[in-house]
Amino acid sequence: DIVPQVVEKMVERYDPGEWPGLRFQKRDFLGEGPPPPEHRYAAVIDKAGLWDWLQDEAPQRLPHLLAKASAALRSEPTRGVYII
Repeated sequence: DIVPQVVEKMVERYDPGEWPGLRFQKRDFLGEGPPPPEHRYAAVIDKAGLWDWLQDEAPQRLPHLLAKASAALRSEPTRGVYII
């Protein structure tokens, strides 16, 4: 997420003991660009905020959003997924 408070809440909600391997981090891949290849994501979850906003306010930017989301996903060993 791009909001640190959301990341903190997710870390609190999903105990690593119960959810091993699940990590949350603050990242604005639209503004900062994708993380380096070794730190790309298995999943990017759009919590209906950005997608809905772009769809209503700036639909011409949706291809840009999808390209940025794709660039933030890992390609190996399994391709990452973008979840709306």
